[in-house]
Amino acid sequence: MNKKVLLIITIALYLFIGIFALVHNNTSFIGEKYFIAGMITASILPLIAVYITHEYYRNSFKIPYLIIIIAGITIGALFALSNSIDLVAMLITWGIFDIVKASYEIFDASFEIKENKFEIMEIVAGIGEIAFGILLIIHLHHGISHHLIYMGVSFIFIAIKYTIDLFMHHHHDEHEEEKNA
Repeated sequence: MNKKVLLIITIALYLFIGIFALVHNNTSFIGEKYFIAGMITASILPLIAVYITHEYYRNSFKIPYLIIIIAGITIGALFALSNSIDLVAMLITWGIFDIVKASYEIFDASFEIKENKFEIMEIVAGIGEIAFGILLIIHLHHGISHHLIYMGVSFIFIAIKYTIDLFMHHHHDEHEEEKNA
């Protein structure tokens, strides 16, 4: 699949999940296990596209993304299928998962910032995700609404970053074609 198509899919996923999180941050089903399982699973969907599109990474940089993807799918499935996991355990797990995921995204973006200054947007989003992951763990039931608001805003923020990347990469490709002609 073409890298630009995957990038457009990634942008669409981030926008859709971001808007969904913002719209449903205060609904009655935020305490439902299927909603939490779905949001955790949905939060890793864009990472699958990121994992596929970053072919220039060394394998050592791709492995943590693969582990995060597998962990997100596993956690989401366990939450959806288990009747014995209570809401408190789900929220704590979600907070820890987001803290770990964001920590690696910050680490990864710090290596890319030399090539792309807009990676600062991912670093800022990651710092916020860590803060709101901690808030979710500390304030549990009240923290979930704030967590969803931040998740929505940060996903839209990252979609904007990828849109800028798409246009900058497209402009760079056109410039290279003119140069080679």
